[in-house]
Amino acid sequence: MGHRTIARKSAVAGIALLTLVASATTSNAATSSPTPPVGDFGSGTIVVGGQVLGPEQGLEVVEETYVETPGPAAVGFNPPAPKGTVSPMWVEGSSYAYSVEHFQLFYTGYGRAGGNISNGKRIVRVCFWWTQGTRNSGQYCSDAAFSGGYYSPGAEAMGSFDDSLDTYAPTTYFHMTAYRIDPSL
Repeated sequence: MGHRTIARKSAVAGIALLTLVASATTSNAATSSPTPPVGDFGSGTIVVGGQVLGPEQGLEVVEETYVETPGPAAVGFNPPAPKGTVSPMWVEGSSYAYSVEHFQLFYTGYGRAGGNISNGKRIVRVCFWWTQGTRNSGQYCSDAAFSGGYYSPGAEAMGSFDDSLDTYAPTTYFHMTAYRIDPSL
């Protein structure tokens, strides 16, 4: 079962959460390694498609955390029918983040920001990462594309995280974060 945290950003409140979970690519290309943060975290803003987005644009950050469980069961928000062995999956319109377990050796994750409107907000960035005890994969992010005044789906981000064969290893968690703005922008 997932844990869901919704944080509405203002110029002062919630900057620590944004600093911890915000990262992006400087282009719409998919990433194969964790991406560095892009934004002015002192003011609670991010940069997506060359657009500076912050409190004035209604920036909202939604994070969900799922326990990785072995086997074919899909968990998370509204998961579609899985093909093969799929673990945590989050889908909202054309935006998604999910993780696939491979032989209890490693996980592969995929995510895409669709630029779509869901629950009254436009999803402009999707990030995902794994944690296991003190280990952290770093974040993999996809930004929606912005051109001609319109947002459209960005490139799919892909990343991986090694699992542990130790029976007593700490639980592995899959985390995803969706960055949302006012849909009129």
